[in-house]
Parts: sequence; structure tokens; C-alpha cells
Amino acid sequence: GGDSYSLSPTPASADVKVDGLYEQAMRHQREGELESALALYDQVIRADPDYAEAFYGRAMVYYALGSCDQAINDCNTAIGLRHRFAEAFLVRGAAYWGKAAPLEEGDTQRPGMCEHVISDCTFVLDLQPRNGMARFNRGLAYMALGNKPMAKYDLENAVALLRDPEWRAEAESWLAELRKPRTL
Repeated sequence: GGDSYSLSPTPASADVKVDGLYEQAMRHQREGELESALALYDQVIRADPDYAEAFYGRAMVYYALGSCDQAINDCNTAIGLRHRFAEAFLVRGAAYWGKAAPLEEGDTQRPGMCEHVISDCTFVLDLQPRNGMARFNRGLAYMALGNKPMAKYDLENAVALLRDPEWRAEAESWLAELRKPRTL
């Protein structure tokens, strides 16, 4: 018969439940309750493995917890689901920088990670030219690669674009470092 669909919950009610969990996860994340946010994002992803925003949200939490590899994996999934997901590119670039920054200058993995930062941030800037965080992260990656002119350009733009005073101060201090004359 035509009424077999009544046996399962309507997709709409399932979506409402998943959206509710997602809203809760974001609230916990905003309030700094990262472990519970992580658990809620996990629930959303189990219920709907195509929920790109949940992968992005979980990536931000992993990044905040210092788990850069897990953040990168979740960003990759989010980007696979939504190809022009600028925010996921931004977090992935930041996570690559999180992996590159602590490495020694001579570490062979560092340049490749910096290239990832640059390409992710460039993608973001193509969509959002006034994104200060993308300018900031890309500037640091250029600096790590020894490309002073591009580092200076991006960090100057970051200082102009960043609204958060702490991030702006951070960008200014890197810019000051870049402007110091090199001594032997």
C-alpha cells in the first residue's frame, strides 16, 4: 500500500532533532564547554554524516583543544560536502599553521604545511577579501617561508582588518618583528 512511509519518523522531525543538537553544540562551544560541544557534534554527525556545518564546528573545537590533525580531517570532510566552505578552509589553514609553527626552521615538513596555510587562506581571500584572520595566518606562513614582501603585505592588511584587539596586537607584534633589521 501507499502508507508504508508512516512506519518511520518523517525526515522533517529527524532534521529538527539534529538541528537542535547542532544549536546546543554551538552554544556549548561559545560558552567554552568544549568537551560537551565535542560530544554534541559527534551526535549530530552520527545522526547525519552529511552535515557539513557539524564537521566544521567539531573542527573548530578540535583546533581550540590543540588537536590540529583531527581539525584538519574534519575540515576536509566539511569541504568535501560543501566545496566553497570558506570558514572550513580558514580553520584548516589555521590548523596547518598550528602544526607548522612549533617545528624548527630546518624541519622538512614545515614548508609543505606553510604552503597548505597559504593555499587555504588564498581560497578564503578570493571569497572574502577583507578576512583579517586569513591575512594574518597567510602572513605568518609567508614569514616562515622567508617571503618577507608577502608577509609584510598580509600582516599590514591583517592589522587594518582585524577587529579583535588581541589579534590585531598579535599581528602588529609580528609586523614589528618583520621590520627589525637583521643582524649577523
